[in-house]
Amino acid sequence: MQKEYLPVKTQLGILKTENTQVSVTLKSLPQRTLGWFYQSGNVIGLVAGSLLLIFLILYVMGRLLYAKNVRPKQAIRGRLWVGQSKEDMEEISLNKWKKPKVVIGIGGNQEEGVDITLKDSDYNYEFIMENTLKKSKFSAMDGYRSLNEEAVPQMRARTTGSGIFIQGDQISTVVELNKSTDFQSAEYFFRFEPFEGNNNRIEGENLLKGKW
Repeated sequence: MQKEYLPVKTQLGILKTENTQVSVTLKSLPQRTLGWFYQSGNVIGLVAGSLLLIFLILYVMGRLLYAKNVRPKQAIRGRLWVGQSKEDMEEISLNKWKKPKVVIGIGGNQEEGVDITLKDSDYNYEFIMENTLKKSKFSAMDGYRSLNEEAVPQMRARTTGSGIFIQGDQISTVVELNKSTDFQSAEYFFRFEPFEGNNNRIEGENLLKGKW
C-alpha cells in the first residue's frame, strides 16, 4: 500500500508529512455580518472621537480669542465730568468698573445696583451708560470674527422712569456717547470724553468718592 504525503509549506521549505491537523473555523452569514458591524463600529467611534476633539479645540480657541479681542472692548471706558454748574465740575474715571454698563442714580432713592449716586436732586431716577457690540449667540464665533473684523462698541446713555436728557434745545431719553458730548439731566451738567487709546491719565482717581 502506497502512502500519500500531504505537502505543507513552511518557512524552511516544503515539508511532507503523513499526519497534518488543519484548524478550520466556519462562520455563518449572520456571524460574518456581526463581525463587519463590530469592525465598522470601531472605525466610526474613532472618527466621531476625532471630530469631537477637533470641535473642542476650535471652541476653546474661539473663546480665547473672544476673551482677548472682544470682551475688553465691552467695558465702559472714558471720563465723565459732573457738577451742578458748568464751572464747577469734577471728574469720574469710568475705567475702574470694567463692565459694559454703569448705572448713575439721581436722587439717592434707588435700589441696589447703582454705581454712582448723585443725592442732591429733587428727582428720582437712573441713567445708564452702556456699551453695546454686534454679537452672535456664540462667543466662540465672535472670537473668530474678531480676526477679520474689529469689534467697535457703540456707547450711549439712557434714562429710566421720568428722566430726560437736555442737549441745547433738544430733549431726549437717549444720548449717543461715541464722541465728546455735553448734556444735562436733572440739576446736573455732564461732559463725557471717550477713551483715547492707552492714555493713562484716564485712569485717574475718583474725585467724587465720599462726596455723594
